[in-house]
Formats: sequence, structure tokens, C-alpha cells
Amino acid sequence: MEEISNPYFENNIMKRKILSWKNPFNFLRISVILGVFLFVAPGSPALAAASPAKIYEIRMGTLAPAGTPWTVAVGLIAPIIRDYTGGRIKIIPLTSGLMGNDLEVLEKIRQDQLEGCGCNAAGLFEVAPELSVFSLPFLFSSFDEVEYVLNHLRPEIDRILESKGFARGAFVDAGFYFFYSRLDPSSLDKIRRQRTGSFWGSFELITLKAIGIDPIPLNLAEITADIQGKKFDGTLAPASGVLGVQAYPFFRYFVEQPFYYTPCAAIFSRKTFERIESGLRKDPGEFQRLKTDFENFKRLTSPDDYLRHQGVTDKSIWQMGEEVFSWLQGQELKSPGDLAPLVLNTTRMAEKNWGSLLRTFEEQTQQGFVRRGMKPVRLSDADMKSFQELSRKLQDDLAGKRYPRELLEKILQLKKEFNEKALQEIY
Repeated sequence: MEEISNPYFENNIMKRKILSWKNPFNFLRISVILGVFLFVAPGSPALAAASPAKIYEIRMGTLAPAGTPWTVAVGLIAPIIRDYTGGRIKIIPLTSGLMGNDLEVLEKIRQDQLEGCGCNAAGLFEVAPELSVFSLPFLFSSFDEVEYVLNHLRPEIDRILESKGFARGAFVDAGFYFFYSRLDPSSLDKIRRQRTGSFWGSFELITLKAIGIDPIPLNLAEITADIQGKKFDGTLAPASGVLGVQAYPFFRYFVEQPFYYTPCAAIFSRKTFERIESGLRKDPGEFQRLKTDFENFKRLTSPDDYLRHQGVTDKSIWQMGEEVFSWLQGQELKSPGDLAPLVLNTTRMAEKNWGSLLRTFEEQTQQGFVRRGMKPVRLSDADMKSFQELSRKLQDDLAGKRYPRELLEKILQLKKEFNEKALQEIY
């Protein structure tokens, strides 16, 4: 089978080929993966503090495989948090579905067996159905449009998550979902006559039915066997999803227009930070040692030296690290209540560069499909108008049920602002 070339894996942050395009889940031996999170550089001044009396582990379950664009930011941020807290806080990513799918990870969080989730849309919308508003069909048409809206609505996203008992570590992209098919999908009528498989949860089923497509609910774990057995003809998925389950050799076409956008997120249980704060309040001496370790980290750690120790060579990751270090220089720990915002905002500082990395990865993967022979087709203006009319009806039907109407109206207003500014720049 022909490989798909992608510059990300030819020049990744560790300058090693972490993934094989023939098998995305073929990783380096576990010592290399764990090295990103557990390696301590000899003589690193930030790690000179004595071992803390209490270590807080923040275990984070995710389906995302180690070494992919969805986990590389954690590979940078987790050691920084570990080191500026003197080893007290360790974010431990449990990748590749080790803790189960999103719903199973969320149940483990409820049972205090885990502290965080790297969620795709299915898990995120389970926690906060209100956020499904971002995945309404044909709502967004470009990543630039998405970014403009998200830049204005992250405080709103935080309020929604906090009302559910969670805190945002990062809110980034799972990507745009395109229609991939073995059969010609060049018209609305042709798409509707195909057997469309649905793998991504209840909201996708609602979406497909609303735009006139009758889906077949399928199990994501069995997608390769199902497509080899011709159980379905086409499906909606992001490019990375088609690549990740190795379905791309079986699809001959994809529709150029994206059907909908989906976010993903790193979220943490608020109870985790409440426990850490409570522990530090009960031991003022430990908090004073934490303050000292944090100040030593800022005073003695050179960002360039630190990033070299981490093996960072990718420009986006390096820039992410520099921005985090620059921001940390202006932060202080005055009370135990300052620690949770410090940790969360450290991860949030990565969102911009992380999002850029994810979007580039999606675009390059789609280009790889085309180079390999997959044919892009474009729906007519009349077909798109039909889809958009059905989508607007779905927006109204779900407003007040899954998400507040006010949130939808804010998104539509921000989209309008973005497009007006874009036109002004052109003319």
C-alpha cells in the first residue's frame, strides 16, 4: 500500500518517525513515549528542589494516540507544569484508548479513578450538550471563521464547562467532517441513495437525519471490517479519522465542501484542583516551598535550554514553549487558590499554536488523499442551498433544547462580523 507523505511526521518534535502511515498506531517503544513526560535533564536548575511531601497526579484518559498532533502539546506542557511545581503536579496522559472511549473515561472521572479527559466531540457533548452548537451542519466553512468565533467565546465555553464540574485545559479542533465514499457523491440525490455509516455518536445521527440522510449506526472499532465487507458506502469524518482507522484506501471520492466542524478538548475535573488547594491550605509550609520552587524555576530556567532538553525542533512547538515561558515570567503564587488558574492557564497558552498544528495536519492529510488518487467532487449551488435550508431548520429545532438560543445567535453574529471584515480586506 502506498504511503501518504506528511511533513509533520518527517520533522516531528522529537525528529523521530513516531507514526507509520501504514499503521498509525505503530509507535516507538514505550520508553521513548514516556521519556517526554518523565525524563529529568541532569543539572536542570528547575528540578533542584527537594522531593515534595505530596505529589498530585492528574491522570488524563484519551483515545488520541501518543505522538500525534493531539498529544504533542501535552508532551511539552506536562513537564513544564511538573518542573515549576517542583514535581508536585504530574499530568499523566493515558493515550490510545488505554482507559477506554470518552464515555468510559468520563465515568472513571466521576468515580475518581481519573482526573481528566482528552475528549473528542462525543465525550465533550456528553459533558456539555450546549457545546454541540459548534457542530451544527454547514455552520462554519473555514478554520479562520471558527477561530474568530472561538476567540470571542472561550469565556462562555468555560462557564458552560464549569457548570458541569469541569475546567478547560484546551479547546481545539477535531477538524471538519467531509463526506467520503466508495461511490460517486457529486449530488445530493446520489448521497441520499448511498448507505451512509455513522460512527461518531448521537449528535451525528441527529445531524444526518436532519439533512435528509438516513444513517446506519456502526461501531467505530469495526469500521475497517465494515467497509471491507461493503456494509456501507460512505461516511462523514475528518481527514485524520479516515487516516487513523486506515479507511482511506477504500474511499474513491470526497465532497470538497465540509459538512460540519467538530471541536475536541482537554478537560479536568474541578474536584481535582479543589483537593490540591485544600491540601496546600492545610500545610502552609508546603505551599511556601512550592512558591520557592516556582520562583527558582522562573529565575534559573532558560527557555532555550529547557526546550532543547525536551528535544523540541518543530517551530510551532518551540514557539508554543516560548510563549508559555514568557507568560510564566509575569505570574505569581500568592495563595493556594492561585495554583489551579496557573496550571490551567499554562495549558491554555498552548491553544493558538496547538490549533495551528492540528489544522495544518488535517489539510496535509486531505492533500495526501488527493495525491494518492482520491477524487474531490463539488456539490452544486442548488444542492448546497438545500442542505443549508435543512441546517437552518435544525438550528431552530435544537435551540432551547441542546443549547441556548442566545449562544447560537452570538455565533451567527460573530460569523457575520468575520465575513464583513474579510470582505473589507479584499476590497
